[in-house]
Amino acid sequence: MNLLDISNISLSFSEKKLFADLSFTVGAKDRLAVLGINGSGKSTLLAVLAEREKVDSGLVRRQQNISLSVLLQRPQLGEETVGAAIGQQWQGRAAMDRL
Repeated sequence: MNLLDISNISLSFSEKKLFADLSFTVGAKDRLAVLGINGSGKSTLLAVLAEREKVDSGLVRRQQNISLSVLLQRPQLGEETVGAAIGQQWQGRAAMDRL
């Protein structure tokens, strides 16, 4: 069973192509690593998977009962610890799921 099914997605910013015709699946027991040099689109790909960014073409399908969260590269945490900030995000997401 696939949790994510990514089919032929493409995304560009101005004339810079971040990815073209990218396809992959993520299964229930898979682990995913996103590696690349600065500016290669790693954070943007994660934003696409978390539905924070739209693709120019292709399909991103997620199983209905999963949620993805992405901790931004430069989060605004204030005086909180990372654990406290993530905990607040999860609590907010759980409240939204109950609605």
